[in-house]
Amino acid sequence: IWVGTTDGLNRLTPQKVTHFLTLDLVTGLEAAPDGTVWAATADAIVKVTQNGDELYRFAGLRPRAMNVDAHGTLWVATDESVVRIDTGARTPEVVDKTLRHVRAMTSDREGRVWMFDSEQGLLRWHRNRVDPVALPELENDRVTLMFTDREGTIWLSGGGRLIAISSEGQTRVFGAA
Repeated sequence: IWVGTTDGLNRLTPQKVTHFLTLDLVTGLEAAPDGTVWAATADAIVKVTQNGDELYRFAGLRPRAMNVDAHGTLWVATDESVVRIDTGARTPEVVDKTLRHVRAMTSDREGRVWMFDSEQGLLRWHRNRVDPVALPELENDRVTLMFTDREGTIWLSGGGRLIAISSEGQTRVFGAA
């Protein structure tokens, strides 16, 4: 288990915690299918091998949300845009400059990236376009966390609720009405 702290990047095993890399406060972590770890700090994203060796630092990115898709591409939401960093890339590619308020992201098995934008609501990126996803129960809620489980269900947390969107598109709401 990788753990980000005020001291940097650490790895937790059943026997001990090992410090791997000194960074500023780690605000987010994402693991790619190949074992690469992406660590976010206040002003950079650092790509790290599974052994803890720094591969590359993307300075100037101030991430609000991150997600690694099934292909190992890192998606990053900042206050200026959404960017992606493909495996092996040294430069982030701007995907959409109109998405400036994305605060949570996840991806599904079909390669779609799901984002919650605090001004535009729930969005789905697929084949180079963004489509809104209608969820009337969430229009005024703020989603702070998104996750895709092994069955392909998209989970959203926010506003005192937990929302599940099945791979068939069925929505269930748990918690306060």
